[in-house]
Amino acid sequence: PSAPNIFNLLIEAAKLTEGVGFSWCNETAFTVMAALGTEDDHAQIVTRGWFRIEPGKCIKPDVQGRPQRLYSFAEAIDLEGRVITRSNRPLNWGGPRIMCTRSVKFELNDHNDCTGRGLTNTGFAVVDFADRNGVTMRFREP
Repeated sequence: PSAPNIFNLLIEAAKLTEGVGFSWCNETAFTVMAALGTEDDHAQIVTRGWFRIEPGKCIKPDVQGRPQRLYSFAEAIDLEGRVITRSNRPLNWGGPRIMCTRSVKFELNDHNDCTGRGLTNTGFAVVDFADRNGVTMRFREP
């Protein structure tokens, strides 16, 4: 007695358990573009972007090793790629840790003088893994 879709369920379950338990879930009506920062063994932070998360979907970015913390930033975009605004403020999810990003695909490990180097200062949220097996960040409209 097995469900006809048991193989698909097993594949999905396996995808959810690979590597570090970190995922983003987009619970908005908009496409969300996300960037991820990870610390290497020398406490240097490498940021990578952009990860595209469709409305109603979750993704699990590839995270190497077992980091103690990650950094996350995401923003909702319209069909032309412009950031969605609410009450004259961008619809985004970040935090206090300023690091560099750019508008196109990137991987950066130098976060000094972002604007002087033609990059954007972006506030990332700190995601602490201490005493946790996994973290899911859910993007919702305020």
